[in-house]
Amino acid sequence: MKGLSDCRVKYGPWLRDALKRWEGLGIFRGDDVTCYGQRGGGRGPGWLHALYDPVSAIDLDKFTKSNHFLNKYSYIEFLHEYNGADLFSDALSLYGLHILTSDRCTFSAARIPTDLVSENIGFSDYLDKYDGIIIGSSTLVSPALFMEISGGGVISVERPDSTHEPPVCIRGEWASFDDFFFGEVTRLNSCFGAEGEYLGLFSSGPSRQVV
Repeated sequence: MKGLSDCRVKYGPWLRDALKRWEGLGIFRGDDVTCYGQRGGGRGPGWLHALYDPVSAIDLDKFTKSNHFLNKYSYIEFLHEYNGADLFSDALSLYGLHILTSDRCTFSAARIPTDLVSENIGFSDYLDKYDGIIIGSSTLVSPALFMEISGGGVISVERPDSTHEPPVCIRGEWASFDDFFFGEVTRLNSCFGAEGEYLGLFSSGPSRQVV
């Protein structure tokens, strides 16, 4: 398992550079979260991107010892660096862990990552069929779930209206989490303008029916 410093070289500088174009719209530093690209509308200002600070390596190690299924997936490397992320107005949401420690007794209701463990509960048909875990989702254009599957690949599948619906369509496939992460962030960068506006260029990638 890689340490935090190893993963920061892998993800951190690259992601911060990718989000730099929106720094002019504002940066917010809160408890356990950094937000980029302030946007108006709705009941108040929102943010184009939110990066959640990692839990400590000690707490993450304790968590994975009691939830050892996580250790077989490369997504754990990302969790060493970020405890999830909401990118491009939730076009790419990567789930985090809700770990309470002596330093964190509660979670702020304002901005927290979607909980990876609770989001996997109820999707047994998906988990069994692909031998994987759900690591994130997209709410842009058409809802989708992202799964890392056994062997290290990542797939996107249609998000059902009910957890009891069987999986029916694979929209996209990537050889590894890194291919998925770097590729999707790069692609989505071209789908949003300088003011954070959606340009309507979103493509969900190739799809095929599950057999």
